[in-house]
Amino acid sequence: MRAARWAHFSRRLHGRAVVYGLLAGAALGIAAGAAWHDSMGALAVGAMVTLAILLFEWKQAEEDAEGEFFTSFAPSIGLDYVVGGSVPPITPLLSAGDTQLCKNVMEGPLFGAQGGPTCTFAQYEFHVTQADGKGRTQNVPHHFTICALEVPGALPVFHGVFLRRRPQIRVGWLWDDWLKRVHAEEVDLESTDFEERYELRASRDQDRVVLGELFSPSFIVWLAEHPLRPGFECKAGELVVFIPGHEGSAAELTLLFEATREITRRVMAAVGAGHYFSAAGHTMR
Repeated sequence: MRAARWAHFSRRLHGRAVVYGLLAGAALGIAAGAAWHDSMGALAVGAMVTLAILLFEWKQAEEDAEGEFFTSFAPSIGLDYVVGGSVPPITPLLSAGDTQLCKNVMEGPLFGAQGGPTCTFAQYEFHVTQADGKGRTQNVPHHFTICALEVPGALPVFHGVFLRRRPQIRVGWLWDDWLKRVHAEEVDLESTDFEERYELRASRDQDRVVLGELFSPSFIVWLAEHPLRPGFECKAGELVVFIPGHEGSAAELTLLFEATREITRRVMAAVGAGHYFSAAGHTMR
C-alpha cells in the first residue's frame, strides 16, 4: 500500500488545486512580508501554507490508496467493501472509550459461498479523552483491526469471555484497560506458553464447564502458536476477533480473517448451534 500512497501523492501534487494553493501561499507570504517589513516572516508564512497543503494532500493520498486497496482486497475473502459502518457496542472492546469509529469496512458472510453469520471486518478505533494536568484535555486514539459478528445461540451460553494479548505496557496514554470496567475474573488454563502470551478473563456467572469445552487443549495450542496472537470477546451473542493496530497488509488481513473463521467454528461447536463449518470448507453436524 505504501507504493500506492506515494503514487497518489505524486498525482495529487501535479493537480491544479495544489498549484493554485502554492501560488496563493507564496502571494500571502509576500503580502505578509510587505506589511510586516520582515522577509523572514514572509518565508515563514509561505512555508506554513506549503506545509499545510502538503499534509492535506498526503492525507488525501492515504485515503485514496486505502480505498483502492480495500476495494481490491475485499472480494478476495468473499466480502464487499462498504467504506464506513459501525458495530454494536456490546462487548467491552466495542464499547470502550468515549467515542468509537470504524473505517475501511468490509461486510459479508463469514464463510463465503457457504454462508454463515454476516461479519463486519474493519479498522476500528476508540478514543479516550484525557486530562493533561494543566486543565486541558487531549483525545487519545487506540487502534485495532476487528472482525465482528453475531453467533447464533451464543447469548445464553457465553455470558462474557474476554481474551487478549497479555499487556506489556500499562503507561498512561499508551494503554487503556478497557476490561477494568467489566466484572470479570482472570482464568488460569495452566499452560505456560498460553499464559505468557494471553490474558483470559470470564464473567463471574460464566459456566466454567462451557469455558473448558471452548478452551480445549487443541485450541489452547492453536492460540499459543498463532503468529498474530488474535484476541476475542464473546458476550450477549456478539463475537469480535481483534489484533492491535490498523492492519493494511493483505497477508496479515487474510490471516486474521481465517483466524476469525476458526474461532467462530469453535464457539459455535461449544454452543452446539446446530452446525459449524470445518476448516476443509464442509458443513459438519
